[in-house]
Amino acid sequence: MVALIQTASSLPGVVFGLVGGALADILDRRKVMMSMLAGMFLAAGLMSGLGYALALSPWMLLGLMFLLGTGYALYVPAFYSVGNDTVPPDEVPAALNLTSVAFNVARVVGPALGGAIVAIVGGAGVFALVTFCYLGTFLFLLRWKPVRRTRHLPPERLLSAMTTGLRYLRHTPEFQKHLLHASLFMTSGSAIWALLPVLAKEQLGFAASGYGLLLGCLGVGGVIGAIGGGWLRLRYSANMVIIAAGAIFAAGCLAIPHTTNVTVFCGLLVAAGMAWVSFVTTINVGIQISQPPWIRARAISLFALAAYLSMAVGAAVWGGIASHVGVSNTMFAVAAANIAGLVLIRRYPLRAHEESQTIPYLEKGEPSVHANLDPDEGPVLIQVRYQVLPDQREDFLTAIEQLGQARRRRGARFWRLYRDMEVPNCFVERYTIDTWVEHLRQKERITVADRMAEDNLRLYLVAGYEPETSHYLAEI
Repeated sequence: MVALIQTASSLPGVVFGLVGGALADILDRRKVMMSMLAGMFLAAGLMSGLGYALALSPWMLLGLMFLLGTGYALYVPAFYSVGNDTVPPDEVPAALNLTSVAFNVARVVGPALGGAIVAIVGGAGVFALVTFCYLGTFLFLLRWKPVRRTRHLPPERLLSAMTTGLRYLRHTPEFQKHLLHASLFMTSGSAIWALLPVLAKEQLGFAASGYGLLLGCLGVGGVIGAIGGGWLRLRYSANMVIIAAGAIFAAGCLAIPHTTNVTVFCGLLVAAGMAWVSFVTTINVGIQISQPPWIRARAISLFALAAYLSMAVGAAVWGGIASHVGVSNTMFAVAAANIAGLVLIRRYPLRAHEESQTIPYLEKGEPSVHANLDPDEGPVLIQVRYQVLPDQREDFLTAIEQLGQARRRRGARFWRLYRDMEVPNCFVERYTIDTWVEHLRQKERITVADRMAEDNLRLYLVAGYEPETSHYLAEI
């Protein structure tokens, strides 16, 4: 039943993670958070009431835990992305650092507080406390008046927004590298949480209370890592921070299985917790500051989805391996997997963030067309003709390939570049957009960097030539 409760609370993160990101991007984030808090308040209150009435059956508990997990999965993308709307861009890393500190403090204090409440008034008292915590956060959001995001177009539909998020991931290599490094690290690192109960019992002879102490050590390390990680990121590159954190974590995995001294064991867990939070927070900061506002919550939800899957798959894999070869050999394999991930960081390093990649260009006006179009009409074909200087052909092809990736990232489909067989050095760029309103959204999503890429193409064109853009609407 304990394992099922864990599954019921974490499964919604996999099922509804991207849904939460899409909702946070297309709706008012404050209202999304308030709606989820209201749902979690009702679920926790019902658990508390049924607990006091001794009417909470195991299946009811599982169902309510699933509802709580669903609310949390839909709440998290809005919660993390709203920070970017409330603080200046250069203060976002510090804000995320404070959030990480608060989370890890709660991870230390929460289990101890919950255990004390269970001992005094029983499990229903814990649910009652959680209910009041949700209520307090809801009341704060009710009074909070954030800066409203300006919208010039109707919001995206939910399914379309989710598809756009996946398309953005597909055509953003830097985002892919962030998720790759995070997934590899968390898949290997999940072994600490999966095997810690066995290590506590077999090496230290700890019971449940001792296991709580070890979890607290990981939490203390997490607080140190959150505080120190911010200081490190100001002085060193993200690649250096995550390589150092990964190396410390791997060293801890090698030493823990051979340690029977409680003090040394706790010290190693503190170091492992510090390294874990430094690594994950650095990736999280990198993702949030490098995504444009229109996709940020969906990017956060994809990162959370990768974390859920990595932790679940890693725990299952390492638990299965440990049952066959023993915990000590398994932790050695964990360290080896972690080091292999660090080698990939050297091969696929993270690139420093450029502010122009996230600042909207705010292009004015709509494309010139001869008829009033329904926003949902489509698909729309966009064609752009270029006349290239003969000696600039290769540079033009390189530049427009990068521009094509940016267009696909913003929603273009079937992007291709064609060479005119009759006019020398004439190229035609073509791509489609599902609807007219999606094309207008694509123009809204242009960043300063995207606009600079379009302007740079003119360096390779015949003097005085302006790209000729045409729009076509499908009829059949």
